[in-house]
Amino acid sequence: MQTAVIQNTVPQGQKMLGRARILLASGQVAAALAAILPELQRHADDPALLDVAAMCYWQLGDGRTALALMQVITEAWPQLVDGWTKRAAMAASSGDTDLAASCLRHALALAPTSVSALVALNRIAPFPRNGALTRRLHKCLGNKGLSQAEREMAHNALARIEERAGRYAAAFRHYTAAKAATDGQYEAEATERR
Repeated sequence: MQTAVIQNTVPQGQKMLGRARILLASGQVAAALAAILPELQRHADDPALLDVAAMCYWQLGDGRTALALMQVITEAWPQLVDGWTKRAAMAASSGDTDLAASCLRHALALAPTSVSALVALNRIAPFPRNGALTRRLHKCLGNKGLSQAEREMAHNALARIEERAGRYAAAFRHYTAAKAATDGQYEAEATERR
């Protein structure tokens, strides 16, 4: 799951938040949660603390609590795109694709050219080949500031859209462009069979 950083609003919690993020990143999830809970009890109005707690609960297998915390974030701070995308990822992983799609639409209302949100929404609710969101994804490719990873994701999503439409040559062009946007090589035996 993407772990974009939601910003801390309580300066006193900065050190504890940093420690909890390090523990979480190193796989010490229970220790991260133990470190963050006292600070969260004092500052339940801090989206960054709630975010780290949600990620901890998620990784500990308590999806219900994690989703509830992400809901608090998206309701109290609806302008936080990362809150919407994380809630969408958790909802999708939990099988609630309707909630996931709704959250991604909220994220796209705030960040219309978010490639990761467009790609995720296309996975959940496939775009029609000539639809507005497909055109938006094409338009994103024209952005010179697009990262290599975003370019690869966009081309792969467009390839799947073309493939679903039965346009295999167009799909192959996008898959080829996605490959060109990546470091490394595909396995030789897989590409030589073509």
